[in-house]
Amino acid sequence: MKKRLVLLVAGALALSAFAGCGANNQPAATPATETKEETTEAAAPAAETETETEKPSAFEADLESYEALIASAPVDAYYAFADLAEMSDALIIAPGELTFDNGDGTMAATGGWVYGLGPDGNIMEYGYVEGGGTATPLAVGEGYVLFYGGRDYMNKVTLDTEAGALNTDEGEYFDDYENAITIAFMPVATWGNSDGEEAMGPSDFVQEQSGKLEFTDYDEIISFLKPGQGYVILQVGDDDNVLAVAEEVNKDDKTATSASCYVMKDGKPVEVGYVIANGIPLRAKDGIVYGGDKDNYESNFLNPTGDGIMAKAYIYKADADGKTEYGGFMRETNSFDQDQDFTGGEEEFNALIKERDSMPVIEFTIVE
Repeated sequence: MKKRLVLLVAGALALSAFAGCGANNQPAATPATETKEETTEAAAPAAETETETEKPSAFEADLESYEALIASAPVDAYYAFADLAEMSDALIIAPGELTFDNGDGTMAATGGWVYGLGPDGNIMEYGYVEGGGTATPLAVGEGYVLFYGGRDYMNKVTLDTEAGALNTDEGEYFDDYENAITIAFMPVATWGNSDGEEAMGPSDFVQEQSGKLEFTDYDEIISFLKPGQGYVILQVGDDDNVLAVAEEVNKDDKTATSASCYVMKDGKPVEVGYVIANGIPLRAKDGIVYGGDKDNYESNFLNPTGDGIMAKAYIYKADADGKTEYGGFMRETNSFDQDQDFTGGEEEFNALIKERDSMPVIEFTIVE
């Protein structure tokens, strides 16, 4: 069954100052010149004014503690807060190349740097984790556990805040992972914007290496590709004019294992996400782009608005406790509310893998 997602970060918030109002420090009034006999009645004491300092919420305190780290992260990176400690959240910063659209408008990641409060109460880097493939994004489970893994393994990670160490329990914890919550990330580029407008940063390798966030046409995008990189025009979904650009292309067969896709919207190219395979070439036919590996079947098309890559199917094979399990979901149309659980077994899974492997590979034009 497809894991549910929740947004673990509340958006890009500007930090407010939480210092309370101080005592009234206005200078005392100068006494007036006496013209009458001094009265024996004592003046009534001034009413005592109490001021309270608003205590920040745990989330706001985490934002304040981690502000410098987020602000100093690469502009194409992503960040999220994760429930990995009892007293405060941990911060995870994921490199841009390890993040991806999870198909419902949120960004997930397969790895990143983990930060948290150390033994002395200061923020420290606990370490780095990285799994394999978009099928197993970072997730948080009960007991302050972080999961990362791939098709053959699923590790548990916990923070030892007293020792300042990252403890990793290597294993095949797929059953626990199935009930975990996938972490949703926010772009570092939007950090600190309080007016609701996103300060967009690079969303793929072309934008990063060109220093441009917008292009006039496909030709301009291609002009910024470096030698060894490649491009091709594909049909994805109902759009037969999708530009796919690959950062690394196999020179022998002109194939690639991942590519960033652009569509034309309102007369300009718009980046709509990545299509990714794991050690096998990307394939495509009839508007469907195929990825995955020997233990995962993945297919992609465009979302209903045509401005995002969307999973058409994700089927997996996993070994747990000496047993082989199969699961995943499929969609007949690009509608988010029509998911169908995969209920087949070995025969049905092998048929899907065979079908995918028979599809034509995508051949890229390599830039010289």
